[in-house]
Amino acid sequence: MEPAKGQRTQAEKLLNRKKQSQITKERRMFVSLSYILIAYLVTWSPFHITFDVAYFKPDSVPFKWYSVAYSLAYANSMLNPILYATSSHDFRTAFKRILTCKILKK
Repeated sequence: MEPAKGQRTQAEKLLNRKKQSQITKERRMFVSLSYILIAYLVTWSPFHITFDVAYFKPDSVPFKWYSVAYSLAYANSMLNPILYATSSHDFRTAFKRILTCKILKK
């Protein structure tokens, strides 16, 4: 016994909605991970480049540049929690509830 035409189209619509939802979730995850990866590259690349250059020519890297490289590397540790937290819908919802003093209300 074959399902009626109307039932089949409803099932197909439901399946299409689920696929679209999955694609949207994957796209959001890709964007979040891209931000995290770019932040890592921007903040850690100067550190690695500085120490690679300093290995071969120790006198060629000024102290000021060491300071900048270290500061950027530490900045990554500050940025990571912010990036991870802002990519989480649950975190954003909880944060809004705290800011609007609705923490005790459900």
